[in-house]
Amino acid sequence: MHMAKTLKIALLIVAFGAILGTYSVMAYLTDSKTVRNVFTLGGVSIELIESNWNPEDAKNVGPGQTVSKNPVIKNIGYDSAFVYIKIVVPKVILSNGKVGPLFTYNIGSDWKEITSKAEDDDTTYTKVYYHTSSLSQGDSTQPLFTEVTVANYSPTVTGEQFFHVIGFGIQAETDDDEETIIEAYDSF
Repeated sequence: MHMAKTLKIALLIVAFGAILGTYSVMAYLTDSKTVRNVFTLGGVSIELIESNWNPEDAKNVGPGQTVSKNPVIKNIGYDSAFVYIKIVVPKVILSNGKVGPLFTYNIGSDWKEITSKAEDDDTTYTKVYYHTSSLSQGDSTQPLFTEVTVANYSPTVTGEQFFHVIGFGIQAETDDDEETIIEAYDSF
């Protein structure tokens, strides 16, 4: 019995040695290397700039007054971008009794309205404009407009009123045709 136990231990030692030897040989016959590749992905990043806007000029304005306001988009990202500006202004009763926007402006020649995105509700007018060409890294648009004019509104309009300017950028991967620019916005 003692000899059978010794034989079992010896066989286990031999088996363990064989396994260890196999793995040792495999370790000598294999190799591994790792290479770390770093990719910097582009990105769309914009700034909305209004260099001529002075909030003090917009205090205590009245009908027909004009205030300097010049929204410009600058591409500060890595990729070319189609750029858009959304304008939201209050809907008010004008002095002629009709409903209209409290502020008006004339858009620059490099901009066009996406008429399918005009949204009007009970209190606001919303318009979306696109720049007619994509912006490369570091490029800026011309201003969407250079000034806004306060409408001839009813005397019932008082207090602080808003004029929202919201900029958007979408990666430009194709031509600058009107259809592509509008489709890019629609998919946004």
